[in-house]
Amino acid sequence: MLGANKMMIGLLLCVFGVLVIVTTHYTSMPDLVNLIAYGTIAVGGILFVLGLLYSMLHHGTGKKKGVHQDDTAISATALIRCMIATSIADGHLHDNEVTTIAKIYTQLTGSPMDENTIRETADHMEEEGSDILTELANIKGILDDNLKNKILKASLFILAADGVVEKDEEVILGAIRKGLGISKGKLKSARKKILTAKGLS
Repeated sequence: MLGANKMMIGLLLCVFGVLVIVTTHYTSMPDLVNLIAYGTIAVGGILFVLGLLYSMLHHGTGKKKGVHQDDTAISATALIRCMIATSIADGHLHDNEVTTIAKIYTQLTGSPMDENTIRETADHMEEEGSDILTELANIKGILDDNLKNKILKASLFILAADGVVEKDEEVILGAIRKGLGISKGKLKSARKKILTAKGLS
């Protein structure tokens, strides 16, 4: 924004200076006016170039920062939606599951999550008929190892919340493993750590 302002001011000064010089050709103006006009054009040109350089440098830095922030937001959204999708696989999101999701999200990301936001998101997802496979397919392009590990841990925490993984939950877990593209060995190792842990802090 600052660069654009400098460019605009510089351009206006240049235009003003040119208009003054053109005017002096048709009217009798003191030499001092011509000198001021040329000086105005010079200052305007410098401001325009500085503004252009500032905009180019600032745009490059800002773009990098923006991409980083967007990726973070997308990853956070993906994580919460995948946890909800795992929880509503039985057809409904229970109050204790909402609390568990919020707790897991905070543990994995270090950021709080409002329970009302979880409920509202779950309602929309149920209306859309979204499931865990759909969610994983939608985020395939941004799935890196960090996000994969978080989704896997979150899913295990949710499915093994009562200390055991039931048969229908085994099916969901298998689908999550395939959707994440991880090996059975990695799933087994992660599952063992979660089941032997004392629980969420």
